[in-house]
Amino acid sequence: RVDRGGVTTMPATLTALDRLQAARTQLVLDEPFFGVLALRLELTEDASQPTMWVDGVRLGYAPAFVDQISAKQLVGVVAHEVLHCANGHLWRRGGRDRLKWNIACDFAINPVLCEAGFALPAGVLMSSRFAGKSAEWIFDRLETTVIQGRLVASGGPGEGGCDVRDGVADGSVDAASAVAWEQAVAQAAQAAHN
Repeated sequence: RVDRGGVTTMPATLTALDRLQAARTQLVLDEPFFGVLALRLELTEDASQPTMWVDGVRLGYAPAFVDQISAKQLVGVVAHEVLHCANGHLWRRGGRDRLKWNIACDFAINPVLCEAGFALPAGVLMSSRFAGKSAEWIFDRLETTVIQGRLVASGGPGEGGCDVRDGVADGSVDAASAVAWEQAVAQAAQAAHN
């Protein structure tokens, strides 16, 4: 914001980083559970990826993706990435295929976010067949196909397939990070209920 003679104006264009910081602030104000956890993640520009990713420490983002979605959708996507950490998706994968695991995790958390009133971009992985199920349960039943070098998942009868749009980074998450996130989630839940 720029103060010009007592009148506060917004800059003509916001950078992707500005928009992400505003989305996190909105989460802190409106959804403290998600907001407090989002503040734990270092915002890291990564134009090599198509959308966003998380590794438990950083929230990576492609500026072009951030710039193409609405402010409400950006808040929803940040909450989505936070849920990957809060649900332990980074350390529950074990030896499972990384891309298929990410798809299963997305199918598990997107309905939760929509039920909570978050807006998500068009084309996110969503299926009534998987609503309320764990990522492990979904993974075991998920049908995937590689089409033109991209992994595509089928949601179920009558529901279209969707491309993977985000990612859980393929870094190693140590036990200390897992415990730290478990403690942070408990603290955020307590703070949100106060």
